Amino acid sequence: MIDLLVALLLFGVVQLGLWIWMALAAVKAVAWARVVATVLGAIGIVMRLAFLVGDIVAITGDGVPNALASHVVVEGTINAAFVVVAIAVLVLLWLPSTSAYYCAVAEAKRHRLAPW
Repeated sequence: MIDLLVALLLFGVVQLGLWIWMALAAVKAVAWARVVATVLGAIGIVMRLAFLVGDIVAITGDGVPNALASHVVVEGTINAAFVVVAIAVLVLLWLPSTSAYYCAVAEAKRHRLAPW
């Protein structure tokens, strides 16, 4: 059981690190970061929705002892919050104004790198 908790904690830390890295790259308007963040976000949303469905099934069925019910509710709330935040981030990453920002930064980089 402890190995599973350590693995989940490690996975969470790696996931958090990737999101922070993608956020920093997005601020710099690195084009590939938006695509990578979208893929990571989509994978995370699908995973969290699967966990959320499992939590709902566990709560509504007789699959969870009363002692664990509050933990499942907290886990379900965290999963739902993650899905909402991830969807909001992905929408913001692909707004027309965000695309315009990426284009403007790319154009500025091209002019700065021009040899003339």
